[in-house]
Amino acid sequence: MATRRVTVSLPEELAEKLKEQAGDRSVSALVADILEERLERRELDRLWADYLRDVGASESDLAEADGILNDLLGRDATEVA
Repeated sequence: MATRRVTVSLPEELAEKLKEQAGDRSVSALVADILEERLERRELDRLWADYLRDVGASESDLAEADGILNDLLGRDATEVA
């Protein structure tokens, strides 16, 4: 995959956390992995919302379906973007 250099500014504390989490890997590789996962989750959330809207789910159906999706993705409701 081709790469492109991008410059971002981060709070000092966050930059240090990234360096610590990266370990032997480059910070760029870690950030790329994190962003890719986040974007995939957002797309999945969008597709899920489109599907539920198309099938005309009730509010209780939506809440139950969201709970199931969050369980499958291993996240709690506060992580949904």
